[in-house]
Amino acid sequence: MKKRALPGKSFSLFSQFQERFFTHCFFVCFVLWFISFNASLLAKESSPEISKLQKLKSKLNAIFLSQSPQNFFWGIKIVDLSSKKTLYSLNAEKNFLPASNLKLVVTAAAFEYLDPSFKYSFDAYLTSLPETGSLMYNGDMIVKSNGHPCISSHWLDENPALLFEHLADSLLAKGIVFINGDIIGNDREFEVSDLAMDFRSGDGDYVATWEFEDLLYAMASPASALSFNENMLDVEVFPAESVGKPPITEPSLKTSFFIILNQALTGKETQEKTLRITRQVGTNNIIVSGLLPINAKSVSEPIAIEKPAQYFLTVLKETLHRKGVAISGQARRIEPNEHYSEQMLIPLATFYSPPMLDILTYINKESNNFAAEQVLRTLGKTVKQTASQDSGLKVLETYLESLNLGEHAYRIKDASGLSRHNLISPDAIVKVLTHIYQRPDFEDFLHTLSIAGVDGTLERRFQRSQLKGKIFGKTGYLSSVRTFSGYLETPSGKWIGFSLMAMNYTNKTRTIESFQDKALELLKNW
Repeated sequence: MKKRALPGKSFSLFSQFQERFFTHCFFVCFVLWFISFNASLLAKESSPEISKLQKLKSKLNAIFLSQSPQNFFWGIKIVDLSSKKTLYSLNAEKNFLPASNLKLVVTAAAFEYLDPSFKYSFDAYLTSLPETGSLMYNGDMIVKSNGHPCISSHWLDENPALLFEHLADSLLAKGIVFINGDIIGNDREFEVSDLAMDFRSGDGDYVATWEFEDLLYAMASPASALSFNENMLDVEVFPAESVGKPPITEPSLKTSFFIILNQALTGKETQEKTLRITRQVGTNNIIVSGLLPINAKSVSEPIAIEKPAQYFLTVLKETLHRKGVAISGQARRIEPNEHYSEQMLIPLATFYSPPMLDILTYINKESNNFAAEQVLRTLGKTVKQTASQDSGLKVLETYLESLNLGEHAYRIKDASGLSRHNLISPDAIVKVLTHIYQRPDFEDFLHTLSIAGVDGTLERRFQRSQLKGKIFGKTGYLSSVRTFSGYLETPSGKWIGFSLMAMNYTNKTRTIESFQDKALELLKNW
């Protein structure tokens, strides 16, 4: 008889299949429910923040796209540095003229490559030992520097020649009252550009892309290893006591290195003020022209001096004479065929600058072009072993490349931002700010910047705002260019990095600033 298959076994296999099938279904359903439930919770949690961000973007759009005049370009990048979230972006990857916002790149690179405690030096040597008991020294005095930018009124209690007076004291302490020789200035520490060699035989370095008319003023003072009073002279002009007479001119320094040609007149109270203070191209002749009404306030203008090393040496010689040390020879730059081994020279005195951190603070807070150009060459010397404009610019490129910025994201031609050939995007500036924010010395960098309503170029902005003391930034200005980049600290302790760039406007600059300020006011409660 044929055996029948047991039905229990097949039923058992079917039951197991059903059990596994329903178990998997239950598990999948549970996972889907769990994901959906948590996504719902997350959406509920984040929706207020999303809504807040949307409202912020809408209000910023209203400022930059509706309220603002439409005859120029805005470039905006605003980032919450804590979360790395972009809060607002408008033309952020397009290149703009940065003006002095470029100093942020220079000072950031200095934080990356230079020791904040580094000090420049100004050194004086004698070429031979002075004779004991003799008032006369038979030999030359050599002076040199590695670009000391602080032999100036700003750093020396309004007496730029103070270090020269101290040098005279060093000579007098050795009993020397007469130098039977030359004062020789060694300015070879900086390697100057071809333009500078053609323009002034290498006495001072000039940026080829600076505007010709700017070269007459202190904003475009040449760089030099031997620099005095930031290679500039301030001239102030007052009305004379009576109409028709030449106004009174008062230079900030008395030296034979320049001549003031006063061609101006004091005018009547009702006459228009047309006074102009400038410099004759190719000379150190300062020209005062036009009309200054008798009731007008004084007019002051900082003028760039040509041949800065010779300026340094001329004032040094005059100061020594005034302090009682006579020199029989010339005050001159070192000749190309002259070489002096420091091992063979007799050290006389060394004067150090304030630390680099203080100099970077001066650059950012006061937007000082001269110091920025000096530091650029120091970056070149430190990183590329050549203290030149080109080497310094290569260091800036290296720094920006380290932030993953491609070669088309910027074009840099100087350190100060005075060149209208400079280009950089708001996005690139914010990447620099982000990199600095992540550094352990962020606090040090932060305090190199102007503080809103407190100091520097931001002293008069946000005076009556809750943002007073809460914005740390760098302003920039060229004709039809107004930029503002930096950090904003919110009451909740968040840090926001921003770059607000305006270019090609014909409106009043204060109008542009008002839109920048409105935008930052919106961020204070983020």
